[in-house]
Amino acid sequence: MLTLYFATPDFACQYSGCLLSPADQMRLQQNPHLANQIQWQVSRAVKAVAPCEWGVLSHSANHVVWLVSDESSGSLKMGVDLQHMKSRCFSAWHDLILSASECAWLREQHFAPVAYFALWALKESLIKANDLDWADLRDVGLQRRGDAWRLMANDDVWFGKVWLLANDFVVAVVHQQPNEIALHALNDWQTRGVIFCFQAA
Repeated sequence: MLTLYFATPDFACQYSGCLLSPADQMRLQQNPHLANQIQWQVSRAVKAVAPCEWGVLSHSANHVVWLVSDESSGSLKMGVDLQHMKSRCFSAWHDLILSASECAWLREQHFAPVAYFALWALKESLIKANDLDWADLRDVGLQRRGDAWRLMANDDVWFGKVWLLANDFVVAVVHQQPNEIALHALNDWQTRGVIFCFQAA
């Protein structure tokens, strides 16, 4: 079972330095200015709700998502990415980070902005799950396999889902093994439902 926690900037009021993990305590000692940043406060308050050594964190515009697994070994590969859907030009993406297959998928989605952000979130999630570099963005993502679209990274097929949060954020989760994903809102930030889903088989 995977659980995805998410919170808005208002959740910063739950922040407590006493609840930081040892790694975050050390980071704060080295960078004391972080204690005054909303992003740090929200993300660490969220992590304190469900401490997990192998959790995956993502944030955008001071909003935070935190993906954890009930696996005790940390062997499950998983990734998450949150994107704020603000106005931007996508034309450069076609040359820099998108494959021909992904351009075809976007064409099927009528080049809707939400599809671009969903694809970007999926690709970043795959990068995190596979410990790859941002230079590898073009090499991971969607490929056509038979009559279905599959998420690919390192020649492996991945499960993936994308949700719409409120009306202006998307969050993507990828994982290698079949798993249910529970959503847990920590304040009044609500999901609008799954907008894309990809199976590994």
